[in-house]
Amino acid sequence: MLCVLTKSDIMEKNYQVRNMGFIYDLASGVFIWLGYQETLDQFFDIIEGYSHRVQELRGTHMFFGLSEEYPDSVQKPRDTYPDLLSSACRHHSWTIPQFHKAYSDFMKLEYWSRAWVRQEFSLAGKLLILTDSRIINFQMLEDAVSAL
Repeated sequence: MLCVLTKSDIMEKNYQVRNMGFIYDLASGVFIWLGYQETLDQFFDIIEGYSHRVQELRGTHMFFGLSEEYPDSVQKPRDTYPDLLSSACRHHSWTIPQFHKAYSDFMKLEYWSRAWVRQEFSLAGKLLILTDSRIINFQMLEDAVSAL
C-alpha cells in the first residue's frame, strides 16, 4: 500500500491523517522521504561507516533493514561502540561534537514536526530514510546516536 498526502487538499489530508494508524499498522515498512538534503550526505556517510564497523564486530550484515546473524560470529562488548563512532567520524574528518550537531540539525528538519511521525515509528515495521540521493536504514541512525 502506498499512501501519499497532498498537503494542499485539506479534505484529503484530514481523511488520510485519521487513517494513518491503520495504514502504518498494516505496513511492513515505511519510507521517510526527506527530499533534497545535500547537507545530510556526510552525516549519513558517518552513520553507514559506524554501522558497518558495528556489524563487523557483531558478525552481522544489515541491508535495508534485513539483519542476518552469522553463526560463527564473536559478539563484542557494547562499550566499544563509542570508539567505533569516533573512528567513523575521524574517517570523514569530523569530531563527535560535529556529529552531535549534525544529528541535532537533522532532528530540526520539518519532517519531524508532523503529527503522524510518532505513529510511523511506533506502528510501522522497517523504517528507511530517503533523500534525493540516499537511502539509510533508521536502525543505523538509532544505533549511531545511542553510541554518543
